Amino acid sequence: MTKCGIHFLTFHAVSERHDCIGAASPWMLPWHIIYKGQHYCCCDIAFSKFIKDCLPCDFYNHRTFDNAVLLMEIADYFQRKRR
Repeated sequence: MTKCGIHFLTFHAVSERHDCIGAASPWMLPWHIIYKGQHYCCCDIAFSKFIKDCLPCDFYNHRTFDNAVLLMEIADYFQRKRR
């Protein structure tokens, strides 16, 4: 998904109990998670890796989840946040 020229990844998962969790992120961090009407921000790299493991290998821009690219995205995020 693209919003204002920025690529967003939106992820929805449904449990066996039919609970739905939604997560969205502009280029990896922070993740914006919505669960049972509550909004959370998450900068946990493990969550990004979990999302990567759920995606097919031919997913568009799958390489963004590779360690080197992910670390650069994290560094860019914190650099922008400092400004």
